[in-house]
Amino acid sequence: MLRTLGLPQCSVVCRPRFLATLPSTSRGENNELNRTVIDGVAHVTSLNIMTRERSVVRLKLPELQRVRKIRMCQNRHETASQQCSLVVAQLPRRVATTCVAYHGAIFEVVNEFMGSLMNKDQFVKVRREFVVPEPAVAGLRNALISCERSPKQLQHEADQLSDILAQRRFPAPPSVVREARNKIKEMIKKQQEDEDISGLIKDDDDSRINYKLRNEVDKILKKRNFNWKPLDLETKEAAAAYALSRLAPNYAEIARVLDEFDGHSFSPSTVLDYGSGIGAGFWAVNERFGSGVKDYCMVDPSPVMTQFAMDIMRGDSGNLLFRNVSFRRHLVPSLRTKYDLVIAHRTLCELPSQESRLELVTSLWKRTNRFLVLIDSGLRDAFEALIEARDFLLCSGTQLHLEETRSLLQENDLMSDRIDAVLRDRDLSDFERFSLVRDMVPPEIQLPTALDPATVFAPCPHDLGCPKLGLSACTVPVRWRVIRADGRRSHREKSGSETGKFSFIVLEKALRHPQASAARILQGILLSS
Repeated sequence: MLRTLGLPQCSVVCRPRFLATLPSTSRGENNELNRTVIDGVAHVTSLNIMTRERSVVRLKLPELQRVRKIRMCQNRHETASQQCSLVVAQLPRRVATTCVAYHGAIFEVVNEFMGSLMNKDQFVKVRREFVVPEPAVAGLRNALISCERSPKQLQHEADQLSDILAQRRFPAPPSVVREARNKIKEMIKKQQEDEDISGLIKDDDDSRINYKLRNEVDKILKKRNFNWKPLDLETKEAAAAYALSRLAPNYAEIARVLDEFDGHSFSPSTVLDYGSGIGAGFWAVNERFGSGVKDYCMVDPSPVMTQFAMDIMRGDSGNLLFRNVSFRRHLVPSLRTKYDLVIAHRTLCELPSQESRLELVTSLWKRTNRFLVLIDSGLRDAFEALIEARDFLLCSGTQLHLEETRSLLQENDLMSDRIDAVLRDRDLSDFERFSLVRDMVPPEIQLPTALDPATVFAPCPHDLGCPKLGLSACTVPVRWRVIRADGRRSHREKSGSETGKFSFIVLEKALRHPQASAARILQGILLSS
């Protein structure tokens, strides 16, 4: 590549953060592209030995590219402002006065928006690659040694499991399965009529024909991803294969979501990890929050997975390395026990129906004190399940209990004719009714709703309908360092790491605060000519 650009083959790797904060790597050099910090994304520069000039060969720096795009928008904004001023100068005085006021108001909003974008404190610093902590890798190594099968065989099973989990879909609703089954029946019957198969089996009774037809339908349904079954890991070797397959990617996904708390003073003292599996969530939380977490509760119905997670957490002495961890098969029955942070990673996919998923989300939300994190795969149905849970909590948080609301307001002497009219108006939606009543009562009054109010913390900057739901899944890319037990490279591995995509949603138990940062831009801005 260097030769095609006409540059020498001597290159250096630099890791810049921002142009304004990059330290110089050598004395007397002011070239901004030849500076290095630890937490950036690598780009490659070429050094001309004869002239001592450096040139950019490859630049992969999302934050820097975003800053450049913002500056380009600022330049266009300034140009448009100058052109608008020239046009206003040619207008009559009365019209010009109105245009200047309108022009100033518009560009004041635009300047505030661009300033919020340029504020580097708003950026979420995402690590280029996520690496499982060394104590977890050492614990996994010790746990694999105690298995009956060899690490090489376990790694082979892990590779097969990875291929299966990569395409693992949510169970289809009964109505969808029923519709697909009827369509397949009609298709098979039509083929039988075309091939005159019905004449060949005319001596068979109806039950035999229906049995054959049902078997054919089941075979086709399995090929079309209608063969969902709960993940069954009943042996220690199965748990070991799952750990080799998913410890690194699960850790990377959870750690990437926890990076969304950058710039916030949130530090949980209690954490609930539902569907904890092999404990990848614990290692991600422990790396970020450390000893600030006083109680980390891991809940998983599989005793085999829980035992293997404990084996990974053991040191060379055989004792658990951490004293703030507890293990349970089921949730604590009492709803008084709440947790600052609740994590459910790739758990919704293991539930057979929409009703069971929403029931679990409700149970977790009632045990949430501050944040609920839902993470699943990057497939379309996983994204739709997360949006389903998101909308359910948002809607339930604005659904008022009318009689309880009246009683509460009467007890506090806040009931008025306006509020009573809003509560009686059947044409209002739940959200409109909640918003109107909320604005007419003091903020310290907590209105009785179906569930505690929720707001989206990340990745969405709003609580409205998702604009990407009808287009494609909203996924986040992530890269992790590969852990293998056979010393070989997988077909997905590149330079010692693998990449993947996943979807997530972080919900906060609170009403939405006034927006202090700019909204996320999903697509290019369309300017009218």
